[in-house]
Amino acid sequence: MCCSPIRYAWDLQHQYLRESGLDQGVKGWVAKWFLHQIRLWDARTANGVDGFVAISKFIARRIWKVYHRKSTVFTRQWM
Repeated sequence: MCCSPIRYAWDLQHQYLRESGLDQGVKGWVAKWFLHQIRLWDARTANGVDGFVAISKFIARRIWKVYHRKSTVFTRQWM
C-alpha cells in the first residue's frame, strides 16, 4: 500500500525548503541535491514494485503523476 509518494521530495519540495530556510545559499544547494538523489532512488525502487494500492483516488492520481503506474484504490468497503 502506498500512503503517498514522498511529498517533500516530489510535490512540496519548494514549500518545505522555504519554510525551513533551506531555499538559498550553500545549505539550500545541498538540500536540493539531496532531495534530487531521493527522487532518483524513489523512482528506481518504484520500478521494482509489482503493483500499487492507494488509500484514495487522490493518492492514486499522485502515484500516476510521480511513477506513471496505475494503482488499485483501497476503499472502506475492504475494511
